[in-house]
Amino acid sequence: MATLLFAGIGAIALVIGVMARVGLSAAVIKPVNATIKHFERIAAGDLTISIRSKSHNEMG
Repeated sequence: MATLLFAGIGAIALVIGVMARVGLSAAVIKPVNATIKHFERIAAGDLTISIRSKSHNEMG
């Protein structure tokens, strides 16, 4: 019975871990990819673009 309980807890922890990874990945990777695209356009000579920032602290 204890083995089944630990297996269930492990499965729940695994699902929570995967969900957290997907959420954090989207929160980090998406802005980084957008920034890379902006810098690629700037490097190509397009200086007409602007970068939108949702944050108003030291980082943005």
